[in-house]
Amino acid sequence: MRRSVQWFYFNILAYSTAAVFVRLSILATLLRIVSSPGYKYSIYVAIATIIAVALQGIIFLLVQCKPISWYWDRSTGSGSCVSSAAIRGNTIATNFTAAVTDVYSAVLPIILLWNVQMNWRSKFLVCIMLSLGAFASVAIVVRLPAIVDLQDHQDSLSFRPASFLARLEVNVD
Repeated sequence: MRRSVQWFYFNILAYSTAAVFVRLSILATLLRIVSSPGYKYSIYVAIATIIAVALQGIIFLLVQCKPISWYWDRSTGSGSCVSSAAIRGNTIATNFTAAVTDVYSAVLPIILLWNVQMNWRSKFLVCIMLSLGAFASVAIVVRLPAIVDLQDHQDSLSFRPASFLARLEVNVD
């Protein structure tokens, strides 16, 4: 049991880092496509938001239990973790921000291609391909109840839905 919780903790760190770089690479690609200063500014705001929320989330994860090992091993003596309510609030806020930036990254290519001179079939296919990030938003929304529910369970099987959906989200993005 202790080992699975430890692996889940490090899985959260790996997922958080990977998801940030995937989101940033998508926005960097969009930044190369746009020419309008307004769109560039909005992309920079999205990039800054992603970086700020990611740093906050990773720092919160690293300091939510003192010592860090208290997260997975409560038999090591004295230690403490922040309240479940604080963890839930941070999780909801972080995932909400990720979903919003994913929707933005999925809708922006459609807006950019709307007036491009190409036939409708090609435009539709390009928009679909560039907007696959919308599936990541769906994965976040589906995964959020599983993550919030983790605070109420201590068995190792409770981590499976959240871990699976996190891997799915990163691989679809």
